Amino acid sequence: MLVLIWHLQSPKPKWNWQPIVLFRTLLKTAGKCLPQRRIITKSKTWKSFDFGIESEVKSKLLIKNGKANVSSTKVANKVVNRKCIDFHNEMIPKSVGDLAVHSKKVQEVEKWLTSNVLNKETVKGSFLLLSGPTGCGKTATLNVLCKKLGIQISEWINPVDQGYEVLKTINQVRRFTEFLTDSKWNSLFDADDVNRITLVKDFPNIVAHRPEEFCNILSECHGKLKYPVVFISTDTNNNAINFTRTLFTDDIMLKYDITQISLPNNSARFFSLHKLSEEHLMLQKTCRDFAETELKPIAAELDRDHIFPAEQIKKMGELGLLAVNVSEKYGGAGQDYLALAVAVEEIAKACGGTGTIMSVHNCLYVNLIDKFGTEDQKEKFLKPFTTGTLGCFALSEPEAGSDVGAMLTTATLDGGSYVLNGTKSWVTSGAEGKAAVVFATVDKKLKHKGITGFLVPLPWAGVSLGKKENKLGIRCSSTCNIILEDVRIPKENVLGTVGGGFKMAMEQLDKARVGIASQALGIGQAALEIAVDYAAHRKAFGQPINQLQAVKLRIADMAVKLEAARLLVWRAAVCCDEPQRTTKESSMAKLAASEAATFVSHSAIQILGGMGYVADLPAERYYRDARITEIYAGVNDVQRLLIGDLIIKELQN
Repeated sequence: MLVLIWHLQSPKPKWNWQPIVLFRTLLKTAGKCLPQRRIITKSKTWKSFDFGIESEVKSKLLIKNGKANVSSTKVANKVVNRKCIDFHNEMIPKSVGDLAVHSKKVQEVEKWLTSNVLNKETVKGSFLLLSGPTGCGKTATLNVLCKKLGIQISEWINPVDQGYEVLKTINQVRRFTEFLTDSKWNSLFDADDVNRITLVKDFPNIVAHRPEEFCNILSECHGKLKYPVVFISTDTNNNAINFTRTLFTDDIMLKYDITQISLPNNSARFFSLHKLSEEHLMLQKTCRDFAETELKPIAAELDRDHIFPAEQIKKMGELGLLAVNVSEKYGGAGQDYLALAVAVEEIAKACGGTGTIMSVHNCLYVNLIDKFGTEDQKEKFLKPFTTGTLGCFALSEPEAGSDVGAMLTTATLDGGSYVLNGTKSWVTSGAEGKAAVVFATVDKKLKHKGITGFLVPLPWAGVSLGKKENKLGIRCSSTCNIILEDVRIPKENVLGTVGGGFKMAMEQLDKARVGIASQALGIGQAALEIAVDYAAHRKAFGQPINQLQAVKLRIADMAVKLEAARLLVWRAAVCCDEPQRTTKESSMAKLAASEAATFVSHSAIQILGGMGYVADLPAERYYRDARITEIYAGVNDVQRLLIGDLIIKELQN
């Protein structure tokens, strides 16, 4: 039994921050730092292995014999009868997960994780447990390790299935056991003839449902595994060491040959109820500064004259705001969904229409292709769209909005191409977009199961645009129909799988609702601030009206609704980085934030009175902009139905 513990403890760095840099400075900084690490495992004498990595920090690998007293390596608890490998780092400001995606650092990460300590001769086990908080690098560690040892992942158990369903009944436990076992057994690091592993994600859900049955699985599977089993555990309390020591005694770890790799990380992404992380706060300030200088002064003009903010969108692309979640490999900033939520709120606070453009492009175009596209598709339809060129999302139709299964746009296979015919409506940035994800059905009889996504360049033969809609709000964001007449698209442009478009769209719309909710927060926050500012200067009855009880009560209600919605939005954003569907969380966030924005903007007009009704002040614009957030990405009535169904199912089960 071996335990590997990876610590990343980072002091608050001092940054000379410039708005145009965004998060790329943060990411590049990680490439300039190497950890100091101490490794303790079985050996008769101290040995030192130089990794040969050029760095400001001299990195050594130290190996020592005997039981591990890890208190000397700044881990609070002493481990008895456990061999312990401790990587200790006080310099890297980002997680291993972030570090591993950097092309310049992958080679170094491989050297760290696949040294002589982690090889077939020194580590053997029936099970491997990878644990740690979100973003600490569990998956990156496994991928690097498998690459080094020539092991492939043969089975990937769906996290929803294994986490919430597999272990609810004894029969399901039995099927799970049979799935894992066979007559042949090999350990992970002794798998020369069976170079495969079974990967099970979201390990705590298994234990939480039926810990006793899980121990039975360990017992019955031990010694007769079909393939070695790797469990990946996301430890939400940011302390994987305490989690695993509480869960497993030394006897169990030894008895069932469990190799544990634990990656606690103080700088990993986690959700705080009371504050944003330092990285998110820096991003927030960057977006706020940009919005205050580039968008707020011209927002009224953009709205009045229906002007698309082309120059500002280009600058946002340079900042990385058009590919917040896309990995650096494809030109993105590589950040999480909470970062996107924070950024969209700040942009929408200055200009609701620009917030729409940013949200839709991120959530429903680049993120969609980043997740489901092939490498060739990403080169053609993703990379060029991270720096200022926009894409769009064409799902709705005149007779198919919430009822997507009623879609009439068809895609007919003809040789090596699909021929598309139909009309897509309410397409955001349709007039400016240079490509669109267009959904069409390959067979109307199949309804939802026939819907398929296609990547369509714009302009393209057979594609025409309808008129720009004259909307109530978000006027700088264009909305139009896309008309498809015998549009021939090569089969290579199918996004995802044929017939898989509906599921793909629904999964991404879950995340898009977080973007819309963030936009609503920005609009609502702007309305609250103008109301408070106006109330401080407008006098009535010999005093500022903010001293009137009625105004105070209204402001209190506005602030509470916004803050409550913000917590729901942030929680939903964090959930979007997890493998499970986030329908409930995203729908709750969108419902709460959009209705809060409408309520707050309405209340702002009430506080401003006549001045809130005229275009001299932006309160009336906030009210008009807020209304759309209750409609698109799923009208709020449908969100209530979704939430109700999910809550009933959840509580009844």
